[in-house]
Order: sequence, then C-alpha cells, then structure tokens
Amino acid sequence: MMRKIILGMSLLLSSLGVLKAQTADNKWSLGIFGNMTEYNGDIENRFFTFKDVRENAGVGLQINYFLSPFLDLNTHFSYGNMAGGKDTLRFFKAEMLTSDIGLRYKLYNGKILKKDALIGPYIDLGTGLTYADTRGIGSYLGAFSDNRHLDLNFNVGVGARIRLANQIYGFVQTRFHYYLNDKYDGAGFPWDSDLRNKVNDAYLEHAVGFIFEIGNAKDTDGDGVADSKDLCADTPTGVVVDATGCPVDTDGDGVADYLDACPNLSGTVAFKGCPDTDGDGIEDSKDTCPKVAGLAKFDGCADTDGDGIADPKDECPSVAGLAKFNGCADSDNDGVEDRKDKCPNTRKGFNVDVNGCDLDTDSDGVVDGLDRCPSIAGLKANKGCPEIKQEVKDKLTYAAKNVRFETGSTKLTPSSLKIMEDIAQILRDYPAYSLTMDGYTDSRGNKAKNLQLSKDRAASCKAKLVSLGIAETRLTDEGYGIDKPIATNNTARGRALNRRVEFNLVLPD
Repeated sequence: MMRKIILGMSLLLSSLGVLKAQTADNKWSLGIFGNMTEYNGDIENRFFTFKDVRENAGVGLQINYFLSPFLDLNTHFSYGNMAGGKDTLRFFKAEMLTSDIGLRYKLYNGKILKKDALIGPYIDLGTGLTYADTRGIGSYLGAFSDNRHLDLNFNVGVGARIRLANQIYGFVQTRFHYYLNDKYDGAGFPWDSDLRNKVNDAYLEHAVGFIFEIGNAKDTDGDGVADSKDLCADTPTGVVVDATGCPVDTDGDGVADYLDACPNLSGTVAFKGCPDTDGDGIEDSKDTCPKVAGLAKFDGCADTDGDGIADPKDECPSVAGLAKFNGCADSDNDGVEDRKDKCPNTRKGFNVDVNGCDLDTDSDGVVDGLDRCPSIAGLKANKGCPEIKQEVKDKLTYAAKNVRFETGSTKLTPSSLKIMEDIAQILRDYPAYSLTMDGYTDSRGNKAKNLQLSKDRAASCKAKLVSLGIAETRLTDEGYGIDKPIATNNTARGRALNRRVEFNLVLPD
C-alpha cells in the first residue's frame, strides 16, 4: 500500500512541477474534495444509483491554472475504491490512485455569466493515468489473484463552483472516466471468455469539496495586466486598457471610451461623456441653446422675463407677457397688447375698440363698461339707459290702483290679468330694468295676518309675471301690511286705495 501512495505522490508532484513552470504570475487555485465512484462494465451498471457510498468513497485534490477568462488548465488527483457485482456471483473491488490533466471551460467568463457569479458552472475534458490494485473477491470459479496495472483513461465532467467568501468556493462535480481495457472486473481472465472485452470498464466519480484561490498575481478581468499592477481590476472583458489596466479615455473627461457616447469630445459623467457647454444640466445634443444656460422645459433655452415663453420665441424677452401675444404684455388686460394699445390703462372688464380704448357702442357718452344699456342710447344720469317714458310711469301708477284680488284671497281678479300683461310688456321694452312689487292692505283685521296677506299678494303678482316669460331674477316682491297708507282707513274708498300693490322700475346697482 505504501508503494502505491508514494507512486501517487510522485505523479502529483510531477504535475505540479509542469504547471508551475507555465507562468510567473502563479494564477493558481487549489481544491480538496471527498468523492465516491460508480462502476459500469461487464458485471453491472451502477451509474447514479449511489449504492455503497462508504465502500466506494475516497479523497482527492485538484489544481487549476488560469489561462484565460474562458479556460483553466486543470489537474485532478484522487485516491479511492471502486467495486462492482456485490450482489452477484462474481464481484470485484479495485483500489485506485488517479492523476488527470485537462482543460476546464468556464461559463462564468464575463460573456455567458458574470465572472463573480454566485454559481459558476464549468465543463472538464482531460486524460490521465490510473494505478489500480484489482482484487477479485469472488467469481464463477472462485477467487483469483491480485491484478495490479497502470492504465490510461479519458474523462469528461461537469460541475459548478459556489462562491462562499473572497477566494473561497464550494464545488460539486461529476466526471466520467473511460478505459481502453477490461481489467478491473476480471473479464480478461481465461475462465471469463463469455465476458471478455464485452464492455470496457468505466466509472463515474462524484465529488464535493472546496476551492481556494492562491497567489496575488491574478488577472481577474483578463485584460493582460496582473491584479497587483491593475488599477482597474474589474474592467469588462474585451475593453481596451492602458498600461495601468484602466480603460482608455481618449478625451480625458473621466469617462472611459467604452462608456463614452462622445469619446472625442470632453464631457461629463452625467451625460455619458458628452458635453454640456453652458452648464445648465442639458447635454449639447439635446440643447436648443447650447451656449446659453436655460431650462429643461424650454429644451435648454432661457426665459429671461419668466413669462413661460422661451426667449427664442418671445418677441418681448425682457418684459413678462402672454403666449397669445408671443410674449408681449397686455397691461390692462383688455385683449389689445401694449405695443398696439392707445389706451393702455383701460379699466379691467371694460369693452374696448381695436385701439384698446373704452368702447361706447351706443355713442351716448357712457362707455360700455359703465353703461347699463350699452346698445341703447341713454342718459349719463340714468347709467346710460333711456329715461322711462311718462306714459309708462302712468301705466305703473294705474296698475297700483287697479290690480285687485278676490276678497281675502291672493287670486288676481280677471280685470287685473290684462294689467299684468301690460306690465310684462313694459319689462320687455326696458330689459335693463328690474321691477319691485310692494304689497299693502287696509287696517281692518289682524295686523299680522294683513302683513302676510300683503306679502302673498305681491308674490302672486311676481308669479304671474314669471308665467308671462319674465325672468324671476328681475323681480323683487315684498309685503308691508297696513304700513304706508295713501288714504284714510275710515272710509270705504280710502280703504280700497290702501289695498294695493305698487310697481316700480329700477336699475340694478
């Protein structure tokens, strides 16, 4: 047994010597693991059955050397056992010491997965030598003698490393080993002519362990500059770097060329290396006014007078104005801009002519803004409205004396209905005027009831006028009961005169 271990260590040391001579940077990683094997050959196929783990267990180590972001040189050493046919009439057990060398293709290469991916899959392909001591424990004809041999194997495997800490990884992998002979399960002995070379021996090796990266001269980003000299050791794959290992920055603006949208123009980091000449926070390519600091909402142009209109579109850029006048002002807000307004101080809300001066539509000397009857010539003393004709006043006086109600009621008498129609026509003829209706009673009866009756009769007149098409907003009704008599209440005639509704045309304030 000691001789086997010494031979295995010799194979290991010889491999180390070969690997170490390949680079001065010493880009190494060391892995240790526990493993188990699963046999496949003439006797049986144990692949992925995971039987007899302890009987087929072993240990090993691997050494990897960084060749590129995609490839590592991989050496693999293991010591363990392989058994087969335990539950059959023929079975065997082999004690093995294996040394392999090959290439490892890494999927965590910066293209497929990140170099520092949490889980980094890989594929191994290699060849190696196995020194084996195969002992036949049983067979059809009984025991057979030990069979020691050194064999060439070819192997392929898959695995994944799992990042645990800086330069420390766990890993799991499975390798398939194939031999060009049939020595392990004893099929090459004379009494095994029925099985001889029927199936060449092969086995799976399942391994779980840890990987430790060693050495300080790694080139993590694979840019050709060792990490110990690399000021930018995480440069993405394929990026052109300078002697310090940092990405080239042609225009010297602090943004590397591979990230710089304007690599030949000095710019800022905020705009991926593109310039902002006026420093207004808007890059020149999107700035309508790149040499004058402005605002984003105006595409980089200024609004000097703060009227919400960018200076290039503002015909009066130094005076706050309105959009409808291209940025020019209308001080009196009359709809005529100051540049064309001959009366720039017109009172707010007044109608103006094309020159911005107060409009007097009916030419009665009262401007429309003060004229209650702007389309009908009137009197200044009457707020621009025409004077009420005497015949209209007479009709209203007549109405006060002749509008009557049925006794003790608010219902207009038939003769009064014609009078109410005349009043409605007066209101149509004087559209600017409103009408007040004041109800009164004589002194007979309860004072409170008389007051309510006067109110109700005035309201009845109002309701009649509304039914004749007069807007209710032009009508005001009130009752005063026995107050303000116009004749004595001691005679029937006097009391009849006191029972009235007075009608008055008024101009609203």
